[in-house]
Amino acid sequence: MLIPYYTHAHANILNKLFIPEIAEPFPIKIHWFRALSFDEKNSVISQEMHLHTFFEVHLVVSGRMEYSSNDGKHFVLDAGKGILISPCMEHMVNSYSSNFVKFSLAFVLDETSSLYHNLAENGIYTFDLSNVMLNSIDSVLREVDLSTSFSLTLIKNRMLDIICAISRAVGIYEYCTPTDLTVEDKRVTAAKLYIKDNNSRFLTCNEVASQCGLSPKQMNRIFYAATGKNLHEYINIVKIKEAERLLADTSLPIKEISESLGFSSVYYFNRFFSKNAGFPPAHFRRISAK
Repeated sequence: MLIPYYTHAHANILNKLFIPEIAEPFPIKIHWFRALSFDEKNSVISQEMHLHTFFEVHLVVSGRMEYSSNDGKHFVLDAGKGILISPCMEHMVNSYSSNFVKFSLAFVLDETSSLYHNLAENGIYTFDLSNVMLNSIDSVLREVDLSTSFSLTLIKNRMLDIICAISRAVGIYEYCTPTDLTVEDKRVTAAKLYIKDNNSRFLTCNEVASQCGLSPKQMNRIFYAATGKNLHEYINIVKIKEAERLLADTSLPIKEISESLGFSSVYYFNRFFSKNAGFPPAHFRRISAK
């Protein structure tokens, strides 16, 4: 393993770590920085093409992982390799080896910034992990153990180091200089974002859980503790809220709204909407227009 200081205990700490936003010169919001490890007994793989509305980075420090994109490209990541996936690029995990460990970084850039356009230009990049990236990961792990007054600031700065190093690794030389805190488990954040980003089809609890490296039972337990709802309930809530928005704020035909949300027919959309909203979509549209 390239990060000798890492232990499985660090994974749980990172899942609850909130990293302050970076303000200058480009606003950068860090959704999470987390560690994921898999072995032959814990080998849930998402076989579905999916997308995210944020930049997704995976830094492989042990084992091997394979990705593919919807344009037919295949990416093999051995230890010491990384991948940057731009927003809205459809991709999926094909496989990973036993004793696999990676660090994942999810972040959002201001879409008007030059850094956003430069990074998003070519969609998906692979690169070699640099000493800056490896040393930054090691530093983050040591700071979460120390937990001193300056640890959060230092961790934020290490995230900046990693993002700058990735930019340079893919041939982009932008300089980002560094500024709240919640305690939500980042696996819950990941699940919420995945559900929101892939609301155009029907998601299973298994698929959402696999995106967070957990079994459906584990994911439901963590998700319910944080939200008071299980995954299935939350998936339906997100879908019904988007349906209500489209019915109230657009003039799209109900058939098109039905199709955009992944329903196979207007009949099933009407049944789903009536069950969850209390009345048919056409009635909802009429009362929303008053």
